[in-house]
Amino acid sequence: MKHAGETTSDEAQALLQNRVASFALSFGAIMLVAVIGRTIAVLRYPEELAFVPAGTLGFQAAATGCLLVIYLLTRGRPRSAGFVRVVEASGLLAAGACLEVVAFGMTERLLWGGAIHDMLRDPHTRIFGYFALVMPLIGLAFVLTYAMVMRAAFVPTSARHTTLLTLAVGAPLVPIGFLAGSAADGMGYHLFSSSSLATGAAIQWGITTVVCTMISKVIYGLREEVREAKRLGQYTLEGLIGEGGMGMVYRASHAMLRRPTAIKLLAPDRAGTEALERFEREVQLTAQLTHPNTVTIFDYGRTDDGVLYYAMELLDGATLEEVVEIDGPQPPARVVRVLEQVAGALGEAHTIGLIHRDVKPANIVLARQGGENDVAKVVDFGLVKEIERRVGATVSREGTISGTPLYMAPEILTEPDAGSPRSDLYALGAVGYYMLTGQHVFEGKTVIEILGHHMHSAPMAPSVRLGDRVPEELERLILDCLAKDPAERPQSASELRRRLEQCDVPRWTQRKAQLWWEAHGPGLSERRTSGPPPRSETTMTVDLVTRKA
Repeated sequence: MKHAGETTSDEAQALLQNRVASFALSFGAIMLVAVIGRTIAVLRYPEELAFVPAGTLGFQAAATGCLLVIYLLTRGRPRSAGFVRVVEASGLLAAGACLEVVAFGMTERLLWGGAIHDMLRDPHTRIFGYFALVMPLIGLAFVLTYAMVMRAAFVPTSARHTTLLTLAVGAPLVPIGFLAGSAADGMGYHLFSSSSLATGAAIQWGITTVVCTMISKVIYGLREEVREAKRLGQYTLEGLIGEGGMGMVYRASHAMLRRPTAIKLLAPDRAGTEALERFEREVQLTAQLTHPNTVTIFDYGRTDDGVLYYAMELLDGATLEEVVEIDGPQPPARVVRVLEQVAGALGEAHTIGLIHRDVKPANIVLARQGGENDVAKVVDFGLVKEIERRVGATVSREGTISGTPLYMAPEILTEPDAGSPRSDLYALGAVGYYMLTGQHVFEGKTVIEILGHHMHSAPMAPSVRLGDRVPEELERLILDCLAKDPAERPQSASELRRRLEQCDVPRWTQRKAQLWWEAHGPGLSERRTSGPPPRSETTMTVDLVTRKA
């Protein structure tokens, strides 16, 4: 059964398991040092056995073993939260019981040994004798208090769970105090009565329990507040995936469906009126698209504090930008396969009157989906434009252009409103060029220099840039897409697809794609875990009057 308010997400369970294992290992190491120290002391000074029975060393070692068992059972492969809690509670109770046996054994040895009686009979040393008599109980209380406070601060569990576990671990302190006081009373030493020792132990452990509960409540409460801050309606954000032209993309999960989801949030620094309208229009227009090679939109909403977001399918794969960065130029067969799929997605958008306006490698994801490899998905319609949009209704500021300079068609640079489906095909040709050669069509030290190349410079043939043969039909098609005059490019995405089908290249099979993912998938995963989320070639707005980006 889950305690009220406790989270059960994979992330929370992994954290709980990791913290329990780390706590057990850390405290177990401290206990091991103590066992070794006591063993050395007894071997070097045998008279220590007058105060420390040899058998108690075994129980102290057993307590250390209990902590080691907790560590071994909670490290490594994922375990359920229930399993981790049971292992932790059982191990701590067993370790506490072993330590309590040690303390009781030491108290019993002191009571029945001769040295303590000599101290208690002498008025000058009696106070030291009483102090020595309660030292095992004080030492046990200190060790258990240290352990439970350390656990409360380190292991993320609810205050209720911490309270019950702390009470259970320290409960034997009370009967141990009672038994020690009773034994002393029976021998005629009445400074500490059984009730006073038991009451003192109860008060001390009660304070410890309150402190542990408050620590756990504060830390667990802060974690819940952070988690609540990451909750958008029925979605919980789990980690940043990347950033696009209009906002940040997070991995998320739905509270009821348990379906992995990607959530796109409008970046706080872009939350002006224009950005809000553009972001809202992005999701509304993207939701109209149903092509299998276009990312699917699930939901759309606004947080309580007004932050816009939308939920879309979470893609298991990599952007073309990442693919080329990790593997360099791609085989012509793969280039043709990807361009065919992307052309299909753009074709649907163009048919219903939408232009993407930001086609680039970072906005095309090669996903593994439905048992298929290399399923191309077009994402980030943040700059999408309706072809028949009324004059005066444009979201962009007058005299500016928005897009990615490395993939911007020349006609957009001279006349921002002249964008057409063939502008997207220009950008797609530049994507194909990048996949074939591993390099951008044009390079430059400044944005203006790159834009100037798009307007005036002829692209170098991919085969020349690559220094290797490229299928003639494919090279011709890429260069046609990159023509300065839109009339010289393929006139539609459908025409582009037909010409791609006519290219004389080997078929890019599922087997080839699978082998590629097996070889490079681990490297892609390592890149993402070892560094910051990928940030694509910058999408920016350029003022055509001042020529500033």
